[in-house]
Amino acid sequence: MAAGIAARTGFDVTAVRTVFVVTAVGVFGLAIYLLAWLLIPDAGENKNIASKAVTDRHGITLAAGVSSLLVLALAGFAVEV
Repeated sequence: MAAGIAARTGFDVTAVRTVFVVTAVGVFGLAIYLLAWLLIPDAGENKNIASKAVTDRHGITLAAGVSSLLVLALAGFAVEV
């Protein structure tokens, strides 16, 4: 795929592959970050956002927003690969 894009656009194949890798790592890194933010409690807190979502309206909003971003990030990662 990278070779075809490089041939069609005139870019070096190594540059095209580098862009693919940076993009994939970036999206995957975003997904990991969002999961960690959802599951790891803040400093000094005993509960994470996911557990707050069970009992708190604000937590439900945060969890829904993060989950939506995570789905979008993973969908983008699946499309790129």
